[in-house]
Amino acid sequence: MVISAPNKVEKLVKVRRTEHAHLPPQVKPPPQPWIAKSTLKKIVAAVAICFFAICAFFVPVDLSGRVSPSVPEGVITQFPPNFERMVHPEIMLNTIGNRACSIDYMIPTQEDCDSFSEGVEESVRERYPADYQRMTQDASEKDSSGAFARVADDANTGIYEVRFAINPKKLENQKKALSFLQKKCLQNPIADEEPENIVKAILHTHELIMGGLAGSETLLTPGRFRTKDIVVTAERSSNGMEGFLELLVKKGAMQKQLHIFQKSWERIQGFNNILSQLTKREREVWDLIVDFPPPSERIEEEMLVFAKRLKEVARLVISREMDAIEGAAEIHQKLVDIHPFVDGNGRVARAWMNLVLQLGGYYAVAFQNDDAYSEAISENQRNPGQFVKFLEKTIRWNRKQTNFLMV
Repeated sequence: MVISAPNKVEKLVKVRRTEHAHLPPQVKPPPQPWIAKSTLKKIVAAVAICFFAICAFFVPVDLSGRVSPSVPEGVITQFPPNFERMVHPEIMLNTIGNRACSIDYMIPTQEDCDSFSEGVEESVRERYPADYQRMTQDASEKDSSGAFARVADDANTGIYEVRFAINPKKLENQKKALSFLQKKCLQNPIADEEPENIVKAILHTHELIMGGLAGSETLLTPGRFRTKDIVVTAERSSNGMEGFLELLVKKGAMQKQLHIFQKSWERIQGFNNILSQLTKREREVWDLIVDFPPPSERIEEEMLVFAKRLKEVARLVISREMDAIEGAAEIHQKLVDIHPFVDGNGRVARAWMNLVLQLGGYYAVAFQNDDAYSEAISENQRNPGQFVKFLEKTIRWNRKQTNFLMV
């Protein structure tokens, strides 16, 4: 829905390359130089190398081009102010947590997000009362990311979309989770923790993030690993076959591939042990749109191995033996690949990724674009190392956000 600006926020919205063999006898060849050209070239090259070596020694230049930590030594023990409002990529919650503002070319100020989103919601309520009631009711019942309205002009706020009817519990939960991680892992030596305790901390993070949301006691199971096998895809319109077929079409699948997928869908008995149910040709088609996390019976083992690696990564980034961007990207990708929970995997992975960044002297970051974030994850699975580049790019962007303290 594209709307015009409400009157009360009209000031904010303006509702976006010769030889001498043939010389004559009387002409003598020119005298040969006292040093051969090849020798002269070697001398010049040697002098140049020495010059640059001396410059490199006396002038500290970052020749790698990599982003440097904000804090050269030590751990950043607190998350940035208002960071809890960055629950999802691409959006920023308002102060109460019942509305959200889009993050487009910049992170909005908190004041702009509060007032702008209030005005947009009021305008939708007044102009489209029936649509407003339906959208807000659906959003509340499904506990989703909210109903939304787009505006034509951001009026220099950086906001082109406003979401409302969001459960404020999400903001409350995020505050609790970040507070827990600060005290447990940033202000205490997580590198000294036993792997089993790290697993417990990850479970508790999930419990804090997902507790009290719709379906939390039945479907979401806060603080517990999933007990069923799943497949992971990009966002789709439905969980039925039609939603998966839409993704295949977007990926450019041919009619024959769509037919293969449809036949396999009608044959398989749920996602448990799905790999054993698919033929090689069917697997090739499914691989176009889904990822296959480890089966549920392997999650505890996978997470214990993960916790041991996290403990080592924490030690390495704190001592600066490993760049925290590489460590954070590794931890994030591994958690996403394991996909240990029914829901909330992204929020837990981003929280622990940002924790590792701060262990290594980088401030936590917000993601500008959800599609770019999801694509970086998928690309990293096909070509490891891509998420490191994406995360570094994200850090550079965050450091340009003068409206928000993330440096």
